[in-house]
Amino acid sequence: MNNNTPMDAPTGAFQYDYSNITIKLVDALAGAGKTYNACKWALERACAGQKVMIVQPSIKLLQQTEADLKPMIKASGQHILLRRFDTDALEGQSVTKSVMAFLKDYPQGRSVIAMMTHQAFDLLPYFHRAQDWTVIYDELPVVDMDLTMRVPRSNGMFMGYVQPVDQSGDYYKLIARENNGLRKFTRGDDDVYQPLQSFAHKMLDEHWNVYAIKSNYHDVVFGNDLEKKTRLSLFALLKPTKFKDFRETVIMGACAMESVMYRLWSSWGVRFEEHSEIMAGLQYHQHNNGSRLKVHYFSDEAWSKNLRDKTMEDSDTTVMDGMLSELTARLKEDDFLWVANNDVEDNVFADCEGATRLSNISHGLNSYQHIDHVAFLSALNRTPAHFKFLQAQGINAGELRDALVHQTTYQSVMRCSLRNPNANKPVHVYVTDMMTAEWLANIFPGSSVSCFAPEGFAFPELKQRGRPAQHENAAERQKAYRQRLKMEQIALKNVNAQLTVLTDLYDTKGETFDVSAVDDFINQLHEAWQITYAKKQDNHLVSSAVFNPALSEKTDRGLKNVEYTWGIWLDNDDPNGVTWQDFKNVFAHLKMVGCNSHSGHGRYRVFLPTTTAMTAEVHQIVVDHIFQTLAAHGYGHHGFDLSKRHAASLFYLPCQAKDGDSFFDICEGDLLDPIAVLNVMEFPDVPVQKPSIGKSVSDQSIQTSIDHYRNVQAGSGQRNKAFFDLGYILLRKGCDLVTIEEALETADYDDSRRAKGQIASVIKSLESGRYGDVWG
Repeated sequence: MNNNTPMDAPTGAFQYDYSNITIKLVDALAGAGKTYNACKWALERACAGQKVMIVQPSIKLLQQTEADLKPMIKASGQHILLRRFDTDALEGQSVTKSVMAFLKDYPQGRSVIAMMTHQAFDLLPYFHRAQDWTVIYDELPVVDMDLTMRVPRSNGMFMGYVQPVDQSGDYYKLIARENNGLRKFTRGDDDVYQPLQSFAHKMLDEHWNVYAIKSNYHDVVFGNDLEKKTRLSLFALLKPTKFKDFRETVIMGACAMESVMYRLWSSWGVRFEEHSEIMAGLQYHQHNNGSRLKVHYFSDEAWSKNLRDKTMEDSDTTVMDGMLSELTARLKEDDFLWVANNDVEDNVFADCEGATRLSNISHGLNSYQHIDHVAFLSALNRTPAHFKFLQAQGINAGELRDALVHQTTYQSVMRCSLRNPNANKPVHVYVTDMMTAEWLANIFPGSSVSCFAPEGFAFPELKQRGRPAQHENAAERQKAYRQRLKMEQIALKNVNAQLTVLTDLYDTKGETFDVSAVDDFINQLHEAWQITYAKKQDNHLVSSAVFNPALSEKTDRGLKNVEYTWGIWLDNDDPNGVTWQDFKNVFAHLKMVGCNSHSGHGRYRVFLPTTTAMTAEVHQIVVDHIFQTLAAHGYGHHGFDLSKRHAASLFYLPCQAKDGDSFFDICEGDLLDPIAVLNVMEFPDVPVQKPSIGKSVSDQSIQTSIDHYRNVQAGSGQRNKAFFDLGYILLRKGCDLVTIEEALETADYDDSRRAKGQIASVIKSLESGRYGDVWG
């Protein structure tokens, strides 16, 4: 079937509209009982006369699920047909033919619970009367595949059946020609054709799109230089149409919202809703046994096959050999599970009688809960070409690592006794690198992280990357950086003090006010403070910045639009942080104003006028200096909103607290001098500001994302995750941090998340760059 269907028409490069598809999601931690609860729910549907298909990764899991369902069905007193479709259950018969015949012949109106593997489900040419069936897809579907082949001479055997269609600047979309000549490669009855089976299946499946790199496609298909031995780089994406026609689709998996599936399909408009009934029956929504877990890592550097196979300093031994030697010494007397790439021999732990090798894909297996040690040694990085292709879909390096390395590690680790909530022995998990260890420890609050590389282990020296250093050492680099900042500040010495007042969060222009008379401005703040608002959103906002829309084609008041700033605003949202009185004591020499926030209860706002205007870069340095000064006085946990460090931040003007807990305190002193801060500030290293290259995002698009978050049911255990996802999705759409912060504030209608520091936490995570480029 040709996969160039009308519904597949893109709205942009690799962007599709699947907003008519809804998928119920069970984002459940491993071992929490999601499969058991799904079986109970499936039985309820079947007892109500419905047809349910359970799809799982392996035959072994189907057998486990069948064993769970049989006593449930018997206890229900209902005559519910239970059918398994796999090579074991069918004793060698064709699974695809058996399923197709069953779907076609099974009477309408009669209930059944059927079961099949992911592979069998994927190979079905179509699903007969899909609208009659509810599908429960256990574990997350693979939505991207690398189909790259080395075919410099043989590509003509099959590429004649393929037509390239322009998709974007760098990629073709490949479609099958009308003669369906590719079909002969799918049969599997010819050893020569067998390597082409996967490619042919994806090309002929209407639910998959196959792409090629334009330049590579021309080199291989039309090129004449066979000595290049160039690989034909092909990549496939699964479309959510695979689940469009079912009565209901339920997809279950741990860390589902970090998966490539969720990232990709949600960006295409698929609506994911929590399956509240299955989620409600889970044993736990977070791991409470982290105190048992000790995570050990070997390398500070991110793990890869390249690092694994390097030889150590002054030795012929590889890094992998060194790690295996240390693990053998540590685990020789223990039972342990281990996972590694397929090119690692089974006998690498020959001296360890208790070693059990697992596949990289080991979802749901329950038979190893007596084992307390796991070693995960796999390098699971994509090829550079595949990685670049996924970048074109908006999937960045951090997301790929979470989706592939981290999630696969998590699934393997959860085969051990951590899966058993009643176990109490310490669990030791050995992973390859520090990043993976820290991610895993974050999933298990209370766990510990340490390095298990032997002291003095001679890792290969990393090659210096990037352009040659412009300065001899760090001190010279810091000196030059400090001098540049000071020169930029001196250039602003005679600029009039101004700031911007905006009517609401959606005001993209605002009004600029001259504030060169500091005392007059403080009096105006006091007048504003006397006003009472029912909701904080009714108040006006102020920014230290003067914005120039002409500075960016993408934004009007993003960080890129900041011409300069004047004054420092700070927002303290944590009643357990530094109090206003303590803040005054630390900075007793400075002129400043402190006042309550709208919510009150110990939350307050600070304004510190400055001697001169500041660049956006210096503005953030001055804010960081204030925080460093607090830390030096013992206030490491100060409670100020870290998401508002940047120059384009917005703050509500002073007003009366809604609970009556109001104050307005003026402190006399010297104006804060940015140049003086630059003279004493210790820079960790020369920071590099990312350019503002964000896209223009409509207010309606932002509001749609906010509404999606608000529709997540309270108490479902998913609202915390959904709040982060709101920020993440807006980042993916192209919003800058300022806009994202404003949207989070709008979504946080009762101030509860700001009070808990969650807005600051989301912005800090996004600001790290781990989830994609951060727009100004």
